[in-house]
Amino acid sequence: MKPISKFFFTLLVLTGCYNESSQSDKPFLQNVMKHYKLPSFNLMDKQEEEKFIYPLMVVKRANALNLDVAHFMDMSRWKSIQEEAQKNIATFDYPKVNFEGATSRELNEFLKTANKKTVVLTRDIEATEAVIVPPQTIIDGGGFTVRASTPRIFLLHDINHAAVRNINTGGDFETAVYVTNGDNILLEKLHISKGKDRPVVVMGKTTHLYLLNNTIEENGKGGIYIRGDVSQGLIEGNKIRNNGHSSNLSAGLVITDIKIVDLHDTEKVAFEKIDHRMTYPHDLVIMNNEIMEQKSSGIYLDGPVSIYITKNRLVRNDKEGICLDNGTTGCHFFNNEVIENGGRRKQTDDDLKGDFVLQFGRLEDGSSKAKLPGVSIDNAVYNVIIDNIIKGNYGSGVKMVRTGIRTIIGKNKIVNNNAGTNDRFHFFGVELGLAVLDFETDILDAAPAYENIIFSNQIEGPHYAGIFLAEEAYHNTAFKNEITGVKEFGIESISSKNNYARENNMDKPSRGPLTE
Repeated sequence: MKPISKFFFTLLVLTGCYNESSQSDKPFLQNVMKHYKLPSFNLMDKQEEEKFIYPLMVVKRANALNLDVAHFMDMSRWKSIQEEAQKNIATFDYPKVNFEGATSRELNEFLKTANKKTVVLTRDIEATEAVIVPPQTIIDGGGFTVRASTPRIFLLHDINHAAVRNINTGGDFETAVYVTNGDNILLEKLHISKGKDRPVVVMGKTTHLYLLNNTIEENGKGGIYIRGDVSQGLIEGNKIRNNGHSSNLSAGLVITDIKIVDLHDTEKVAFEKIDHRMTYPHDLVIMNNEIMEQKSSGIYLDGPVSIYITKNRLVRNDKEGICLDNGTTGCHFFNNEVIENGGRRKQTDDDLKGDFVLQFGRLEDGSSKAKLPGVSIDNAVYNVIIDNIIKGNYGSGVKMVRTGIRTIIGKNKIVNNNAGTNDRFHFFGVELGLAVLDFETDILDAAPAYENIIFSNQIEGPHYAGIFLAEEAYHNTAFKNEITGVKEFGIESISSKNNYARENNMDKPSRGPLTE
């Protein structure tokens, strides 16, 4: 029999929920329990874990990857990534040389002799062919525009210590920057608009990726698309706005572990079972970005590990503010604002059909009745949602669609996330769901919510219920939440299994079986 995962043991220690008398480090545990004011919670025994937890693909994958899951609660980890990034970014400082030409063909010739130089544009240029960025080279546009009549403008293939910065893009193009297999890649202060496809693509094994202070707006298919073994990166200060296409993989920021079939073609995919997806993005810090008014979601996490997301604003995206999907593991989502997402106002009938919700109809304003939450969790494990403002979203605040396992939802301000209530649906502050699969598949699980801890949240406003637990939810705990202004119930459970509600302050009673 397998032991309880190292992550969850560490999590219990750090939240003061583990107090086995044989534990030697009593002073530390007592200090932690005192700080969080959390008692000992009831958890599954090992026999129950064998039955309910270990067969799940998200857990089997974490075990197969031999992840040091204990580090998921080490909040200093993201700061070390940020500090390394700041040191590396400071090294992008080669001597400057001016480029006086007017075309990308001339620029490509010039770059052949510009090793360890910062090449500064002195005018707008016309790109009739892609600019091939060499290693150890910086292209600084000086605020000038590259007007393209080529599908891809800048190509960074198998190179190290290269940068593209201070450039506006225009003309007839699909993708502004396409990166494959690099190290120390910096894209900074680019203004990319009206591209026909994905504006920024990073594919393959890329380390030390830095995407800083870019504006990406009104492009055809999402914003930033990251796929493969991409790690040790910083994505900071970007404004990603009003980009098109409704698929999950066209969100404002996509980080996915979908198997790469062709490094040079994002549309070629090979979908695998979650526990077969062994190459994945990891150890990325996403901070101080504004992602708003996407036709899809703000951020879509599709199987990465150890992603740290903080101080971002996710506002009025037509689908979710953020999704943690398909094996996302060890994500920290903290100190963010998630506001007015999930309205589904921009979706065509084909879009809604593709999401299997067209049959639910539309409201008088033309939007779909099937609204979406601010934060969505679907087949994900060991994630932390803490200290966020989650407000005014249309289809619940935080929603576990299915297979939400050992998630921590704590100290969030969750306000009025039933904005999309209608004659077909109503919504909740926190929802531990069990949605049926949209189609028959063996690549993910359709399991209930297990062993999630929901504590010290301030849940306000006319949610149908502050917290909802769907069928078969088991060993979830709601502790010391403040739940006010709900329409019907403080906590509603329709699960026949043991779940726990302790010391919650509510202005309406709960409904359903709950254990103190």
